Amino acid sequence: MIQPKLSVERVIPAMVVGVALFLFSCKPAVQLKRPAVKKRPSAEQVYSRAEALFAQGKLAEALPLYGQYLKLEPRGNNAPDCLRRMGDIYLEMGRLEEALMSFARVRRDFPGYGYMAEVELGLISSLWKMGALDEVIEEALDWLRKYSESPFRSQVALVLGRAYYAKLRYGEALRWLIVAEEGYKLAEPEKAKEISDQIRAAIVEADESELERMREVSKDTKYYPEIAYRLARMYYGTDRLERAESIITQLLQMPLEKRWLERARELYDKIFLALNVEPHKIGCLLPLTGPFGIYGREVLNGIEIGVGMFTKERDGVEVVIRDTEGDPGRAAEAIENLVRKDHVIAAVGPLLSRCAEQAADRAQALGLPLITICRKADVVDKGPMVFRNFLLPRREIERLVHVAMDRLDIRRFAIMFPDNAYGRYYMQIFWDMVEQRGGQIRAAEPYDPSLTDFAAQIKRMVGKEGPRPEAVLENIRAAWLPEEDESELDPGQKDPIVDFEAVFIPDSAERVAMIAPQLVYHDVVDVWLLGTSLWASPQLIPLAGDYLQGAIFTSGFFSSSGTEEVESFVEEYRTNYESEPGLLAATGYDTIKFLRAIVKATIPKTRNEMRDAIVQSRPYNGITGEISFDQRGEVKTQPFLVTVLGRREILFP
Repeated sequence: MIQPKLSVERVIPAMVVGVALFLFSCKPAVQLKRPAVKKRPSAEQVYSRAEALFAQGKLAEALPLYGQYLKLEPRGNNAPDCLRRMGDIYLEMGRLEEALMSFARVRRDFPGYGYMAEVELGLISSLWKMGALDEVIEEALDWLRKYSESPFRSQVALVLGRAYYAKLRYGEALRWLIVAEEGYKLAEPEKAKEISDQIRAAIVEADESELERMREVSKDTKYYPEIAYRLARMYYGTDRLERAESIITQLLQMPLEKRWLERARELYDKIFLALNVEPHKIGCLLPLTGPFGIYGREVLNGIEIGVGMFTKERDGVEVVIRDTEGDPGRAAEAIENLVRKDHVIAAVGPLLSRCAEQAADRAQALGLPLITICRKADVVDKGPMVFRNFLLPRREIERLVHVAMDRLDIRRFAIMFPDNAYGRYYMQIFWDMVEQRGGQIRAAEPYDPSLTDFAAQIKRMVGKEGPRPEAVLENIRAAWLPEEDESELDPGQKDPIVDFEAVFIPDSAERVAMIAPQLVYHDVVDVWLLGTSLWASPQLIPLAGDYLQGAIFTSGFFSSSGTEEVESFVEEYRTNYESEPGLLAATGYDTIKFLRAIVKATIPKTRNEMRDAIVQSRPYNGITGEISFDQRGEVKTQPFLVTVLGRREILFP
């Protein structure tokens, strides 16, 4: 059967309906949601977060956020702020090169930035911490020109001042440290005090040329008196007295605090005295009257011969004599008069130790070279103007012990010494030097200086008083002959135990003349007798010459040395004073001759020049030996060694 043909119009609606039925008859499909996209913070939000962290002091957390902003907005409105903050953080962390780059980038890329003063301050601080002093100075000077009204001016001035200080340019350092101190004075007084301390350190450290600059800079400031005073003292100390006088005079014309007024007046007085000096005048202060006048006159006798009073040997040198009367106060007064009234260039004396201290103090204070002739050991410690020309105890004993141990091969010694300051002092020096050389002190007996009978001391020294030590008895028994084995020594008749080879007696010739015969009487024989310069007396041989044969003692002057100058001096002394010259006369003679030679050779114009000439002088060949002084001011002369031969004293060969 043939079906009728379907039309397209009827088929299409049917198909649509079929498809619709199919679709809606199936299980409903799951609907997928599009994932939410996380929104990135804006550059402004990053900046705000960084600022918040910075404000909280969380610098390490803030730092990367500032960097993030710059990646987002390298030329954004907040870019220069971020770079400045990063510079500050790097500076705080000590990452100096990165700090420097951050600050430099702000200046390069954002020249109109409103906080450029702070940026360049950070740059200067970075350079300072890096030690780039020249760059600090250049940048800081430029900063101060551009931002003269900035509240950070004190901070930059401080860095600049310290940079100049580190470069030892103290004048410029002072200029800017003063600016810094003034700025901190009210806001941070502790900081201002710290700056003030640094200024004073610079004043102390500055040399002459820098002090001159500092003096100009400091006018009308509180630092001017200190700087001017120090500079004037520097000129005074180097003998540029006219310049020193000019500066100190200007200072005295200003209103000054009491302390600076007193110091300036004192310095002016010294400068005035130094300017008023007569190079050919030499002072002399000695006890010419009173209980010690006999000794002072002996020194003066030697000085008179030394200046050619009795001959035609004159060179224009004038000696001004002042009598101390053996009084310390008069000695100090004599120094004042010699400087202020007589204008001497140097002085000799005093003789007594008790006068030397005050005289040395005044001489040092007034700048007068003073050669003392006293025994006081520490007088030269008063200062560089004080010298001493007197035989030194240590030098005496050193020479004596050297000869005894190295030349005579003596190893065992005994000491008999007066129980006074002199005796104890020499005993200790002798004992120490003997032991230092490997020798032994077998006995040491003190005695009352008023004694004339020394039997008890000698007996103790040789074991004749009190029980003998067992060790000594054993030595004696070991030395017995075989036939003595069954016998005993009579304990009531003890033989002397002379287990030493020499006896050292640091006492006067008169005392030694009493001790020597008593040593022989108590069987202390065949030993060397050693002594100090106190033995050097014309009475030594007449009193006890027979008991002192071969004895050795030190002497600062030996009148029988046989040299032409010594013989001439002794003859002139005998002729004019009808007595024999001793050590004091010889010392006075040599000291004045030494000073005359210096004046003639160097022609000093000031006392400082005279002092330097004394220190630097070549050894002067005097009758007491070669005279020169060490840096402490002690004479370097070596003592003579004298021995007794028959009825004569001769130099020990």
